[in-house]
Amino acid sequence: MSGIGYRHEYKYVTDDLKTVLLKAKAGALFRPDAHARKDGLYSIKSLYFDDINNGCYFDAANGNDPRAKFRLRLYNDDTDMIRLEKKIKRNGFTLKEQAVLSREECEDLILGRSADAGKTGDNIKSGLLSQMAAGGMRPVIIISYERLPFIYPGSDIRFTIDTRIRFSTDVKSFLNPDKKAMMSLGGGFSVVELKWGRYLPEHIPEYLAVNSLARTRFSKYYYCRSMALNGH
Repeated sequence: MSGIGYRHEYKYVTDDLKTVLLKAKAGALFRPDAHARKDGLYSIKSLYFDDINNGCYFDAANGNDPRAKFRLRLYNDDTDMIRLEKKIKRNGFTLKEQAVLSREECEDLILGRSADAGKTGDNIKSGLLSQMAAGGMRPVIIISYERLPFIYPGSDIRFTIDTRIRFSTDVKSFLNPDKKAMMSLGGGFSVVELKWGRYLPEHIPEYLAVNSLARTRFSKYYYCRSMALNGH
């Protein structure tokens, strides 16, 4: 298990024109993420969990603080590195804890099998397994998107642009890279995030001009689940 400490996370929703300008500005100020593909992007696919009362969904809808959610995550559909993540929101800060899963462990979670939480040896795994056994926590939705990531040299400052957001309630297809039948949120917008730990130099948001954008609580999980629950 590992965590990187509580961080600031500012989100913005931008139209296509502003996204193009932000890409150009970020490309001049930041460096590309070494983990990205040759096109500068990487794909993210997450399988989110919720309880029988949709507690995580309503926490996101109401902006409850603190709140937390569990998800399985793949980068570029690489099933050799499957992550279980617990994302916590508290007092305006974000903490992400993660553990690496075997394919067998992942398949068990997808099928809703809650093994003995005391035998995992990992707090994140045991936390999810306990909630599956006691609170009916189960996988509910897959969300995928393309991310353009930037890193500010010599710091923990990250700037990301997410596009092509899609979702599916076919949770058993999570490990299948050939499963493409997903509902799109549509084009014309991007979700932009500026993240940092202790210090953000003033010239960065000024140069990016994000100060002129309206910050938002936009949650991919909430919006995609809203569409799924309403039959879209």
